Amino acid sequence: MPQSLGRLWTATLLIAVAFLANCSNDTKGPITVTVSPATASVQIGLTKQFSATVANAASQGVDWQVNGVSGGDATNGTISASGLYTAPAAVPSPATVTVTAVSQSDNTKSGSAAVTITGPPAVTVQVSPKTASVVVSATQLFTATVSNTSNTDVTWEVNGVAGGDATNGTISAGGLYTAPLSVPSPADVTITAVSVADTSKSDTATVTITATPVVVVTIAPKTASVQVTHTQQFTATVTGTANTAVTWEVNGTTGGDATHGTISNAGLYTAPSSVPSPATVTVGAVSVADTSKSDTANVTVTAAPVSRFAYVSSFPDNNIKIFSVDDGTGLLTAAGTTSTGSGTNPGFLAMHPSGKFLYSLNRGTDTVSIFTVNATTGALTAAGTVTAADDPFYMVFSSDGAFAYMTCDNTSEVFAFSVNTTTGALTNVSGSPYSLGVGRTRGIAVTPDNKFLYITDRDSNDILEFSIAAGVLTFVNDYAAGTAVGTAVVDSTGKYLYAGNRDDNAVGAYSINASTGALTPITTYPAGGSSTSVWTFDPSGTHLYGGNQDSNNIFAFTLNATDGTLTSVGTPVSTGTMPAGGGIHPNGKFAYVVNQISDTNLQPGSITIYSVNQTTGALTQISSMASGSNNSAGFAITP
Repeated sequence: MPQSLGRLWTATLLIAVAFLANCSNDTKGPITVTVSPATASVQIGLTKQFSATVANAASQGVDWQVNGVSGGDATNGTISASGLYTAPAAVPSPATVTVTAVSQSDNTKSGSAAVTITGPPAVTVQVSPKTASVVVSATQLFTATVSNTSNTDVTWEVNGVAGGDATNGTISAGGLYTAPLSVPSPADVTITAVSVADTSKSDTATVTITATPVVVVTIAPKTASVQVTHTQQFTATVTGTANTAVTWEVNGTTGGDATHGTISNAGLYTAPSSVPSPATVTVGAVSVADTSKSDTANVTVTAAPVSRFAYVSSFPDNNIKIFSVDDGTGLLTAAGTTSTGSGTNPGFLAMHPSGKFLYSLNRGTDTVSIFTVNATTGALTAAGTVTAADDPFYMVFSSDGAFAYMTCDNTSEVFAFSVNTTTGALTNVSGSPYSLGVGRTRGIAVTPDNKFLYITDRDSNDILEFSIAAGVLTFVNDYAAGTAVGTAVVDSTGKYLYAGNRDDNAVGAYSINASTGALTPITTYPAGGSSTSVWTFDPSGTHLYGGNQDSNNIFAFTLNATDGTLTSVGTPVSTGTMPAGGGIHPNGKFAYVVNQISDTNLQPGSITIYSVNQTTGALTQISSMASGSNNSAGFAITP
């Protein structure tokens, strides 16, 4: 190869290498510097670490500046070679300075961050409690929490006076406030805690000074009626003193006496064995702290009530069991048996409002057996029968006892009877029985004013309305009800009707138009079980009771007398198998449920007894006893 050509190739190669080198440098990009964090707030005298990232340079080295001064200065703060910034001793003007990192590879390249210099946080004072009520001469401890200073001492003031004074109260260095001897005017004073470190900082609390409270004694209940030998619990509430003890008296005698009754230290009054004269005695509670303060309650002592009896029917045994009722405990004691006759199958029992007559609706027959009631022994004496239709089911009376109304389960008829209030005999009124032309009729309810009668049709799921004139019925209208609607009850005011929807497991509620008797649905309420029936209201008309026959439980609702709505009284209460019916003691303190056990098999029946919370309506079982007969089906109690 010629020498000149070789030199040409060498020169060309050198040019190519240089070109490639330049290309490599061009793709690396310009040098950049990024400072992190980009902004910061630093209290005077404190530090902040910064870092710098240098891109596209062989070296990460930087030189640090503050406001353009390498390493900073005392006015704007200093910065170390590693980027640790120290704020100055005082806030500069302006308060924001610039921290800059300059690339050591190219001093034309830099990044910066803005730093705001702040003074120390302000001293704060917090007083606790913020409000207090203090009786004259009494004390109240206050505390003061001081923040943002190592000196947490405070100076205490009352109404601006250090340590307070006799008029508005004094306060110790430890924050213990002592109220003055009398209530100042105004009665509110201001407690102030002033910081010793910064006297411009403080906090306040308000204290209301009150006079020494007056002792007050309050007895509950204020009145009571107590049967001879029975008890009544009294309570005494004492206010205005820490000593709440009282001394109990009866007619001014501490602890009472045998003539007027005795009372324990706990306030349990026991009536005497006989009614005193006068029958009303005074129970007193005297404050131990201040014997000039007391309260009293009036107690009327009553004689033991006349005998009361309950009756339970047995359809397979063809008899009615008789029980005496203890009005104090609610418990039942067997008092005899009355045979109703072979094949009578007594089921539902209806007690006349006078308590003089008992009617047995005989299942699977077309008869009703009539009995007179011995008021002393409870014994039943047969007083005849009345012919009805197949399977008499339910009977109710007008409030005056002059008329009786009855449904029959297997026929579409309703009977209306006049009642002979001397003998108990039943006589069909004009037009009775009334053919309804519907399905099986079961439930029946009458308004207290004897103006309207309601009958449930379990097959058509309807409630039929009738107007009443001297016991004679006139059909008015029918209303849709729940599935297999059964028993029905009208409340004591005659404003509302409630029906047990057996297959819906619910209670249907309706309002009653006082003029027309028309029903307007309110709503339905789940009964908490299956095969639901409603039975009765308590004597106060406040609580409704019924049973879920297939679930073996009973339920209670509280009536809102304003709008007829019901509120469930807790969870349904367990009872015996197949509750067939029940009733409430006339004093409202006890409830009874008869348990049929079986509808087809011969089984010993039972009775479950409950105490009734007369405020809430809640039931608490107190006894479960054998009825003494099989398949108990009906229950009645003398009024």
